[in-house]
Amino acid sequence: MMLTNQQIEQLFIFCKKHYVEYYDVQVELVDHLANAIEEKMAVEPALTFEEALQTVYNGFGIHGFAPLVKEKEKAAKRFNQKLVRKLFLEQLRWPKIFVALAVFAAIYSLLQLHNKDFARAIIIAAIAIPTFVILVIMRRLQLTQKRAGKKFLLVNLGGIINFFLLPLNSFNVINPLIQRDGGIIDGIGVTGSLLISLLFAAYLVALIASYQTVQHIKGVLNRSYPEVFAS
Repeated sequence: MMLTNQQIEQLFIFCKKHYVEYYDVQVELVDHLANAIEEKMAVEPALTFEEALQTVYNGFGIHGFAPLVKEKEKAAKRFNQKLVRKLFLEQLRWPKIFVALAVFAAIYSLLQLHNKDFARAIIIAAIAIPTFVILVIMRRLQLTQKRAGKKFLLVNLGGIINFFLLPLNSFNVINPLIQRDGGIIDGIGVTGSLLISLLFAAYLVALIASYQTVQHIKGVLNRSYPEVFAS
């Protein structure tokens, strides 16, 4: 027998009650539960829907859906991290690497200027503006699911944020190269300038890769759940 729409809705409620917060996992679980329940009731017609559901759920073991949800979370995190690394490496191939080289050359040239205040302002803007843009894009994606009242595994973007912040966190590497009588721009030598330029270029390339990753995730969600994400 086929389950009714009301019974399918009960399965979604059942998953929520058993701590499955992610809608994409709920959809997968409901499909699995529905098929298993239909098979169970076909073999044992005397079973009620509730009895068949409980029997199928018991088959998940003492921890219920928790191990499955945990594995899905890990898989989604791996997917996002693998994708952002792949897109980052693509930016280092010709002709895309021209962007990274141009950024490197521009930052290095700025660091050689006598007007350090101007150089500092340009470099800060080069960091702040694209960072703000990518964070806004990420936030909008999170708000879309929030307005829909649903959570999705792929919208866990923490790993992507950590990825593009890594080059900035690596600035501790150049601390020994900075003269203590000046600021981070005023007191560096040629080696320090090269390292700073390299880290800034890596940071902006990481931002590009992060933006492309978020756009890819949005595309996947648009195709899979157009009722929520398609604009």
